[in-house]
Amino acid sequence: MPTEKNTRAELPEMATAMLASGPEGPAPEHMRASILQYAQYQGAGDVAGILSLFAPDAAIRDPANGPEHRGHEALEAFFRAGHAAAGGAIEMIPDGEIRIAGNHAAANFIVRTARSRPIYRVATTDVMTFGEDGLITSMIAYWGPENFQQES
Repeated sequence: MPTEKNTRAELPEMATAMLASGPEGPAPEHMRASILQYAQYQGAGDVAGILSLFAPDAAIRDPANGPEHRGHEALEAFFRAGHAAAGGAIEMIPDGEIRIAGNHAAANFIVRTARSRPIYRVATTDVMTFGEDGLITSMIAYWGPENFQQES
């Protein structure tokens, strides 16, 4: 596993040629911090905190093949319903490195419904797009029934 981070100037020519010429987006450190803050807010059940990371007209699909929820009012209802269904706040444990490409970032999480009985564990991949202002403009969460496991 590589231990050094490369700058764009240090990348092999093959990798440089593959990089999109799309929007650069906020600094990678900002996107990483926002994603980790999102997980912390989920764990605290802090819906206001979660919403502070999203643009006012942001859209989410969670799961990816589910309905779109757009705007803070719809997002607030979605997150509150999710916490209620899980018996309260959910644990989101990062599972590996956050991947960043321009203004897009993807993170794998292990989500646990620690306050429900039984406790469920689900593996997810959340893909977020960031606006120039550093707020999340869209999120798509990839998971399905085969990703759920009941903990004993």
